Amino acid sequence: MTAVRDKSLPLQVALQINNQDMARFMTAIMVMQSDYNKKISQIVRFNTVDRFFCGMNKDGKLIVILPADYITLNKHLATDIKAVKRSGIKGYELWTLGSVSPAVRKFIQESGWKLKQQIGKEIGFNVQGNKRKLSAAITNSQTIFTRERPCLQ
Repeated sequence: MTAVRDKSLPLQVALQINNQDMARFMTAIMVMQSDYNKKISQIVRFNTVDRFFCGMNKDGKLIVILPADYITLNKHLATDIKAVKRSGIKGYELWTLGSVSPAVRKFIQESGWKLKQQIGKEIGFNVQGNKRKLSAAITNSQTIFTRERPCLQ
């Protein structure tokens, strides 16, 4: 990912992390962004929108990748998805290792997002090989995205 603009952004976000679970979660996001870059589409810049740390692909789409088993709809997620829409970016995708609830699927699609679930094989992310290192991040992903003051702001 040598051509990515805003390479210092992951470090800026990482400096705000204050616990091991968030560190694992951010590491997983970066590994998955790198895998997406290699297998799917070139990431040309990093970005943050509200609580999301994202990559922008060469087509100008915002790519949010989450290492979560299951995502449910809550006010924070809804607010974050709406914030992306207000950002003026012309295309956004949510990629997740696991799946989303029917309510999330409906909300995302109604908001104009593209949803990709169970992406491990598609991006070449070896879930089994990384499970020991990432288990806390994956297990606690719901907590991270429902905190009142998350690290990724």
